[in-house]
Amino acid sequence: MMTIVFAKQLSPDTEPYAWIGAIIGAGIIGWGMARKHKRG
Repeated sequence: MMTIVFAKQLSPDTEPYAWIGAIIGAGIIGWGMARKHKRG
């Protein structure tokens, strides 16, 4: 969430990209954790 706040202060134009990055990042982390959990 800090990335979004930082991007908003940096320039309003980067905000959508910050949101996309955060969503993709959360998806990758969630997918990785789910894979690790299934294997265990």
